[in-house]
Amino acid sequence: FVLIVFVLALCVVHLALRRKRESYVEGTLIALLLPAAYLIALWHSANWLIMEDALFFMRLPLAREEGLLSLDLLLQGAEWEACLIPLLIAVLGWGLCRLSGAKRTAWTGVPVLIACGLLWLNGPDSLLAPHAGHSPAKRASAFHSHDPTSAELRETVLPYVLEAHAEHRVLVSGYRGYEIRHLAGPTDIFVHRLSLYLDEALEDTRGRELYLLVPRADMGDPQWEDIDQWEDANIKYPGIYAEGARGLLYERAWKRWSLWKVVRTDTQDQPL
Repeated sequence: FVLIVFVLALCVVHLALRRKRESYVEGTLIALLLPAAYLIALWHSANWLIMEDALFFMRLPLAREEGLLSLDLLLQGAEWEACLIPLLIAVLGWGLCRLSGAKRTAWTGVPVLIACGLLWLNGPDSLLAPHAGHSPAKRASAFHSHDPTSAELRETVLPYVLEAHAEHRVLVSGYRGYEIRHLAGPTDIFVHRLSLYLDEALEDTRGRELYLLVPRADMGDPQWEDIDQWEDANIKYPGIYAEGARGLLYERAWKRWSLWKVVRTDTQDQPL
């Protein structure tokens, strides 16, 4: 949305300065706004189909009361530094052409091709992320297997939940839920919902006690991103890790996880 607004502003300034004919202005705006309208409609539809909420992406800004535009939200979860290498390649090609009198020769194109080859082979990744030693894509795919929250989940949280609540059901949500289901193996204890809706989970677990396992939003480790703030439990119920939410009773907490018992409004003797 920010990119669409920025491009629209540039287009309006261009049309105002060039003083084009009315038909040219109308055609330019239509050509610009039609793809933008399609993209916005597609984005809302995807949120509605996947997360069952067309305005799901607005939950975190509204929950934090920071407004819709926040520099902090724009910078988090994005590898903006990865844009620098393609930009440098473009500047390199332009500069070499200028130095050679704007003549496109093999010698002016070779450095650009070499730089593109390095990008293809993930060569500059060590420059972008020397602390990790992996490309952004590799670090993202391996994040949940090495971060402190995952380590505590494997070593402490899951063994306790599997032993103490073997006869119960534990609701997990978001992308952490995939990791929990994978680590737990073949068990029916965990009920995974990408988007957290307690009413639906209560309906699906009739006759069982239901618990909710949530990760801490702030990892507290500067070496890792606080990506768990984007988990649906933390978006829908800000502060749930430490304070819980309405309809939840405290069960147990760890350094980076907390377990809450969901108060059932139905009777326990209802059939499964």
